[in-house]
Amino acid sequence: MTLSDDQTILKDTFGRYFSNEMPIAKIRALVDSGVNLDRGWWTATCELGACSLLAPPELGGGGISGHPLVDLGLVATEVGRSLAPGPFIMSNLVIDALTRSPNSARHKALVQALMSGESIVTWAHHEPRAPFDTCPKSVSVTAQGEQFLLSGIKNQVEYLCETDAFLVSAQGAGDVFQFLVSKDTPGLTIKPVECLDLNRSIGTVSFDRVELAGGSIVSRGPAAIEAIARQNLIVGALQCAEAIGCMERVFEFTLEWMFERYSFGRPIASYQALKHRMADMKLWLEASISVTEMALEAVDADAPEAPELVSVAKAYVGEYSTELIQEAVQFHGGIGVTWEHDLHLYLRRSAFNRVTQGTPSDHRRRVTDIVEAKIRA
Repeated sequence: MTLSDDQTILKDTFGRYFSNEMPIAKIRALVDSGVNLDRGWWTATCELGACSLLAPPELGGGGISGHPLVDLGLVATEVGRSLAPGPFIMSNLVIDALTRSPNSARHKALVQALMSGESIVTWAHHEPRAPFDTCPKSVSVTAQGEQFLLSGIKNQVEYLCETDAFLVSAQGAGDVFQFLVSKDTPGLTIKPVECLDLNRSIGTVSFDRVELAGGSIVSRGPAAIEAIARQNLIVGALQCAEAIGCMERVFEFTLEWMFERYSFGRPIASYQALKHRMADMKLWLEASISVTEMALEAVDADAPEAPELVSVAKAYVGEYSTELIQEAVQFHGGIGVTWEHDLHLYLRRSAFNRVTQGTPSDHRRRVTDIVEAKIRA
């Protein structure tokens, strides 16, 4: 993909901002203090436009190239390069969901609060012991007059400690729903668990007959099914873009290291066997970039092949992002497995993205199902 001048400025602006305002030394300090998110920094990041690209122009949002999700993917790559913390993917996903909702007018104030960083709403869709799927199965909703009762468990919920509310998918009463559920609603319980990505909170959210008014419905029926499917595509494509940023940065400093590290009087970059392995890593990186760009463009255009391309990207990037970083660990030798080196931080971020919102195996199965359906048709 050839970037326009505006896209180049967007990418460079966020790259400089992250490296200056949230260097890895500051990220490590947050981890040591037990803080997952600096809300002041997150507000400043949102004011720069990190959560505005998918919002409609009438609310002060919009992309810069006419392809907002592609533009957002450029920012996601810089998030991965810098390991910047914050609910970047979740906030943009929720903004997209609220602005596309049949009840979008009702959510304008919340969307603007999300765009400014004043509020955080995270996505609660994944369910325990359930294969990767686009529709909820175990979280149920029952109608009780004009109220709805929500019961069940969602897991892999990101930033559940910092969020103000959850965008929850559920099934029941003869329909599929998405609700906005405030964090302090009676009957709702959160349980954080230790996260592989050190500056991110994650855990389970339990709903024990949580009472919800009809006004909390974001979408229902076919609109909800379509919305959930799009949300899965958005999160998958942006995770791949973030993983590319991790891969690019690790490849860069590994290449520098190979020219600085000497063995038997010569840089290790001069050894042919290591050159071959670096060539493999470069191939994985370039292929990951290509397939992710295709996935972002397809989702942005609502193309019919978007589900297939996103799953291809998630399967390929999920596998080779961690493979590339593991190779980099080997090139660094003993220092590569120390706490002080940044390699493990990039490996943690990439491994987290690999196993959430569908593993490579899950997405390979989905590609197989799509191809089989095409053959039968």
